[in-house]
Amino acid sequence: MKPKIFFIAIIIFFAPLASRAQEINLGDFSTDQIQKVTDTPIFFHFADQKFAVEKNSLLGWLKIRPALNVEKNYRSEAENINYSPTTDPKLQIYFRFLTRVEDRYHIKISNGLSLDEDNLKNYLSKAKDDTHVAPVDARFSFSDGKASAFSLSKNGSEINVEKSLSNVENILKQNAFIKDINLETSILKPEVASTDMDKYGIKELIGEGVSNFRGSPKNRIHNINVGAARFNGVLIKPSEEFSFIKTLGPVDASTGYLPELVIKTDKTVPEFGGGMRKRRRVQFSGREWKG
Repeated sequence: MKPKIFFIAIIIFFAPLASRAQEINLGDFSTDQIQKVTDTPIFFHFADQKFAVEKNSLLGWLKIRPALNVEKNYRSEAENINYSPTTDPKLQIYFRFLTRVEDRYHIKISNGLSLDEDNLKNYLSKAKDDTHVAPVDARFSFSDGKASAFSLSKNGSEINVEKSLSNVENILKQNAFIKDINLETSILKPEVASTDMDKYGIKELIGEGVSNFRGSPKNRIHNINVGAARFNGVLIKPSEEFSFIKTLGPVDASTGYLPELVIKTDKTVPEFGGGMRKRRRVQFSGREWKG
């Protein structure tokens, strides 16, 4: 029976080590020092954004566990040879397996602080989605028959998770008390830049269409204006297929439309976006574009 008991004890002792394979040790700290690390937020900076990592989020990827250290100048309880400075079962096993009995008198309990790499990566991935800034394409207009950019393009940005993960790890290993950390940023380029007029051969106005809806109900006029704004300045690249539905996007209250009468089967009923036709077939330069 003794060999079996010994085998089980070893398994229990090494189990916590296996569970911490993805953790990075940041050192041992007193309780006061741990509170200094976790009770105030860490601020992450990237591009022109800044957000705070509060205590609840910090404790998702900063792990605090009791740690045992032999310190010759520290007396635990010299009179009691069976003294154990912790109630943690796994640490008690470690304590009782010390090779030198006299070391038991000098065991000091502290707090081990480590960084859970997987949890930090998950946190940064979510932060990437929450703070993503999409690039803005340039939009063009024509004045006196000539093309000009009336809305300049803008770069987007998002957190580079892999580089930021390495950056945070290295900084906290050097100084666990730091409160401002710069994350790595990926710059997202727009598909249509303000300098692309020459690239796409935009030189002059070659055609236009005019529609008169004077006398229409107020909500129908509103809906047509909202829908038309979606198409104003849209650039169709050479050989690109234009989609009316994709460009128009959702038609509901959240996108600014009002209820107006539409014909459904044999009835006239109010519906958001009423007054616009949702499909078009446009003949342009001898090629049929479908929407």
